Amino acid sequence: MISLRSTQAASVALAIVLCLSAPPLGAQARAVLRGSVLVDGSDKPIAGAEVSLPRLLLGARTDTSGAFRLGDIPAGRHQLTVRRVGFVPMTTEMTFAAGDSVEADLLLSAVAAFEGQPLPGVTVTAAPTLRGRLAEFEERRALGAGGRFLTQAQLELMAGRRMSEALATINVPVVIGRTNAAWVASSRGTQSFLRTIRPSRADIAQGARTQVCYAAVAVDGVLVYRGSEDGSEPLFDINALSTLNVAGVEFYAGGATMPAKYNGTRMTCGLILIWTR
Repeated sequence: MISLRSTQAASVALAIVLCLSAPPLGAQARAVLRGSVLVDGSDKPIAGAEVSLPRLLLGARTDTSGAFRLGDIPAGRHQLTVRRVGFVPMTTEMTFAAGDSVEADLLLSAVAAFEGQPLPGVTVTAAPTLRGRLAEFEERRALGAGGRFLTQAQLELMAGRRMSEALATINVPVVIGRTNAAWVASSRGTQSFLRTIRPSRADIAQGARTQVCYAAVAVDGVLVYRGSEDGSEPLFDINALSTLNVAGVEFYAGGATMPAKYNGTRMTCGLILIWTR
């Protein structure tokens, strides 16, 4: 077991505990990253934080306990980012070997804690502007591109309504759970004969149905749900997002119409792309 803590000018602290398991037979075994996102100094869980490997289009959002899981990670050195509104974003790099199981506690510092304080020695890479992130959304919307679209103006008119209700206005099929959780799904989608996508046990307990096929989900271009055969990947609750925090939505019912860069999601039933403000 290896323990590592990295601090950048008192602004962002990262504590990582690597639990390396012997890789299974076969060079193509993928790694798994799991853990929690916590407030630096108090270790309080941060819900709704985005943990991603952006170059791999892999991502996840933390649950109410701050926990997250990322699977299907190829061996190699990859950039890891953690973001949450109100906290200083963190970027680091992690190395994964085939079959690794990595546990990480990721610590973020509240922005307010550093107002007026310089951050010497920290290299900040500016995040893409909203306009830049929405460029491909606007391009596809202008072309039609075989999708269904919701704009920021439309979403603002639905302030106070759930995302599932907003999606219903453009005929996006949604399954509503027992706790108002909602997942984009289709009962008529085509899955691979070699794979069957299943919801996790926790999602089934919340009302997710097993007889439907769920859509892949990407937030700001990073896949947060791509489907798993064994139910190890939790579904993405679209009602966890407020319509006032979303700048655009696009939905593609099948693999023939979805953007080529998301071809890896063709095993699921459709794709929903969500662009935040």
